[in-house]
Amino acid sequence: MDADYELLGKNKVIHLIQLHFFPQELKKLTKGKEDSLSSSIKQLSPFLDNYGIMRTRGRIGEFEILTNENKHQIIMPKCQFVYNLIRQIHFGNLHSTKLSTLFFVRQVYWPVQGKAMIHKITSKCIKCFRASPKCRKQIMGDLPPERVNQ
Repeated sequence: MDADYELLGKNKVIHLIQLHFFPQELKKLTKGKEDSLSSSIKQLSPFLDNYGIMRTRGRIGEFEILTNENKHQIIMPKCQFVYNLIRQIHFGNLHSTKLSTLFFVRQVYWPVQGKAMIHKITSKCIKCFRASPKCRKQIMGDLPPERVNQ
């Protein structure tokens, strides 16, 4: 029973975020005018699911092993909520690399400019910074005169 309320709450929050950041796209999709989309999410082939949430179509729609949530990710805008969500996924997966974090995020969500947001999160993460220090380049000294004048 609590899981149903949690799912409904999550879907409502996602729908409100999409409504705030993609009002024109949602309006066109509810009217069935998918061809007239002109924004940056047109290439994702968006559609509305049963809860009114915009999802990507993808190319693996006929793959039966994956759940519907994994086949059609939720389109999320570039905003602070999504930034915090990606940050939570990054921390929850023990400060994984940029590509690993992108993989974990894209299992459920498809954030607009997701790679840039993940790069920003991992570059500001202190634990990740300490775990991968930059190697210093050693400057080579001059050769001794005996080796040069032979």
